[in-house]
Amino acid sequence: MSAEPQDPSPELRLCGLAREAVGWDRVVVVVARDVDTRAALRGSDPVLEGYCDLQQTLLQGPSLDAFTAGTPVVVDDLHARLPWPLLASVTPADLPVRSMAVVPLLVPATCSSAVTRRAAPPRPALGVLIAGRDDVDPFTPAQVAVLAHLAAVVAAVLVHRAGTGELIAVDADPNDDLAVVGGMLAEHLGASAGEALSRMRAHAFTSGRTLNELARAVLAGEVAVEDVAHPR
Repeated sequence: MSAEPQDPSPELRLCGLAREAVGWDRVVVVVARDVDTRAALRGSDPVLEGYCDLQQTLLQGPSLDAFTAGTPVVVDDLHARLPWPLLASVTPADLPVRSMAVVPLLVPATCSSAVTRRAAPPRPALGVLIAGRDDVDPFTPAQVAVLAHLAAVVAAVLVHRAGTGELIAVDADPNDDLAVVGGMLAEHLGASAGEALSRMRAHAFTSGRTLNELARAVLAGEVAVEDVAHPR
């Protein structure tokens, strides 16, 4: 029998064990195949999840940097000057999160007896673990190190549960709305999936929505595919 919807996933329960050692007000675990195919695990903080959606829409931000580079990203104050100007320009003034640490969930390293002296290639990320504080209270290097160790354990659990099928069946509910609307738009335009996604990003930005919010609006009939394809 599956857990109740309000219960956190095993990965989020693991995070709870480290909360006192690191200290955070909010946490989210996001699994991702790429920047456009991602899902927050059950029990994740909705505010941080929404901030991830905003970054996905704009293709910039600390979560995307940590995911693509495979290294932690720390933001001392989200309301201060940031290296992501577009994201900073549209971040809500009342966003309650101030300090943030983002750690990639790296594919666990495999042990091998054939060890070479050459540097190992960077491991791909399965997603990110994000911890947020509602006050300006920057995460220290020691706290980020603890988060990195936690992320390694969380990643191992993710790999195991993905292999059994439990992860997708119970805790990772990928939002298929974006893929569905992207396919509809690509067919309408006679264009590639990439071009359709670019049109969706442009429409989402100008309408003050995230990509996922726009996809849901299209499927609900609130926004016409024609309007996304050919904005007025």
